Amino acid sequence: PIRMKPAFGELSIDSTPEIGANVYIDEVRVGTTPFKENRPSGRYLVRVEKELYSPITRYIEVNDGVSTKEVFNLPSNFGNINVTSSGAEIYLNDKYVGVSSYSSRLVAGSYTVLAKKDRHYDAKEQFFISAGEKKDLVLEPEPRLGALSVSTKPFKANGAEIFVNDEKRSERTPAIFPILIGDYQVTVKHRDFLESTQRVVIKEGLQSDLSFDMQTYQGSMHAKANFWNTNK
Repeated sequence: PIRMKPAFGELSIDSTPEIGANVYIDEVRVGTTPFKENRPSGRYLVRVEKELYSPITRYIEVNDGVSTKEVFNLPSNFGNINVTSSGAEIYLNDKYVGVSSYSSRLVAGSYTVLAKKDRHYDAKEQFFISAGEKKDLVLEPEPRLGALSVSTKPFKANGAEIFVNDEKRSERTPAIFPILIGDYQVTVKHRDFLESTQRVVIKEGLQSDLSFDMQTYQGSMHAKANFWNTNK
């Protein structure tokens, strides 16, 4: 019998510190690491590359009936970025990446990060990150503010609780406090008077004044009686 001598060898290619790298042989993509196949004997140009790592290229000899194994130790080409911004939407190079916080590995290079929040000025920062660097960024959009003055009459109604869009404030009447621009419903409550509500529009850099004429239950009923008597 005639013994056939193999004219091929086994080629194995692996990568560290991570697998899943693309393998190119003579500029043709053949798979990902760990990679193994039988190849005709000969000399091949092998390139291994993976996102966030620098590629490596080398020549490998495949010999008849021999198993050849090569490990490519890929140099990292990324840094680590951590961005925090309380309650804001975060954009990296104009792409939305999360709310309040964002962490990722980035290829070394220049980037722009933006934090957007309703009724706030955008916070923006450009940065460069190098391979192996860890960078922490804090972006806080600046609030667009106006002021609101809330007072109550008569004098005995002072000390009334203030609710803005149904959320209780720490201040009591009379009070002046900064507040984000926008439309609000303001309610004042006092145990000796009927609660009262008004709407207000807060504009940037301006103070809006609300004055409440508080009524007791008896006073309110008396006013209603006078109204009907007058109409009658």
